[in-house]
Amino acid sequence: MKQQISMKHGIMIGIMLSFFLSIRGQTMTNQTTLSIESGLAVNWEGDFVNEGGGDVVLNGSLVLEGDLTNNSNNTLTTGTGYVILKGTSQQVIGGSKEIRLYGLTHDNTGGTLLNQDLEVEGRITMIKGKLDLNGKIIDLGSTGEIDGESNASRIMGSSGKVVLVRTLNNIDEQDLAGIGLGIDVNANMGSTLIERSHQVRTLGSGTSIKRSINIQPTNNNGLNAAIRLFYFSDELNGQNPNSLDLFRKPNGAAWTVNTNSVTGNGYVDGNGYNSLGLFTLSSNGTTALENLRPALAVRYFPNPLAQGQFLRIDGLLAGDYQLFLYDLTGKQVWKQERKIHTAGGTEKIDLPLLPNGLYTFRILSDKYAPTTGKLQIHSH
Repeated sequence: MKQQISMKHGIMIGIMLSFFLSIRGQTMTNQTTLSIESGLAVNWEGDFVNEGGGDVVLNGSLVLEGDLTNNSNNTLTTGTGYVILKGTSQQVIGGSKEIRLYGLTHDNTGGTLLNQDLEVEGRITMIKGKLDLNGKIIDLGSTGEIDGESNASRIMGSSGKVVLVRTLNNIDEQDLAGIGLGIDVNANMGSTLIERSHQVRTLGSGTSIKRSINIQPTNNNGLNAAIRLFYFSDELNGQNPNSLDLFRKPNGAAWTVNTNSVTGNGYVDGNGYNSLGLFTLSSNGTTALENLRPALAVRYFPNPLAQGQFLRIDGLLAGDYQLFLYDLTGKQVWKQERKIHTAGGTEKIDLPLLPNGLYTFRILSDKYAPTTGKLQIHSH
């Protein structure tokens, strides 16, 4: 059973260089004002609960190994200090009242579950573990930012979002507020709402990765914007990282794909956007136009294919095609463009010498729906 320490009178912590409360399993309940001065730290191994008229004047550090709960009439903290989550198992941020922090440091491999909306005016620093949005909102406002995200330590969740508002005028940011968005626009966009979310989206007959960014500027015309979307490998949702395209959904419109997308290491670039909207990435998504295209009854053989044999394709009608091969890691190992003038023939494809193994074969067309299948290559 947890023990409890109740603070009903104001406490000022400003004498010792560090103030340690280290009785494991206790709950600290604050019903008044707890002040932690700059350069000082309170280290607490149990839960911290703010109730009644309680608040925290935080200019130093509040280091917690337990849960953080705000049930008071206040938004928890004022000041420019940091709450540091340093537990060894999952911690929870929750309560009946919204929580305002200046800074949050996440240093817990067990992760954190967000059970309440969170406002961060300064910086969220990700050191260890994951912060699950759990359907809630992290609001970075006009000044907040994220630092240190990695594949192993990041903000995630199948529901919920990170939001911020920035005034953007002739902007050229490599990673705006650390949320994984690069943006270059030589125009005054005005006050711009930006939202990052992590649910999988349906893109025609395909799906997206586990990351989307919605960009809603006051001025959303004639922007000629260049966009870069970053992602982590665990967000790929089975997508092929070497054939990701940038997809955009303007307000009230269908998904469109940037066919000139350029893939990089952990990001995809696209440019020429005169208006913005919801962006995501996919290697198998299709647009409304592609979904209206007829499917071809394509047959490719022999399969398995011996090294040195021609691959033959039946069923291609007149049009322009792009042919691709990807290995099991998703790396593109071959590409060829081919123009078909007369339907009904058998196309002979001379493939390069490739290692034995299973490959993904993909056919893209300017008129017909995409075709994807498997091709086994082996030695004679």
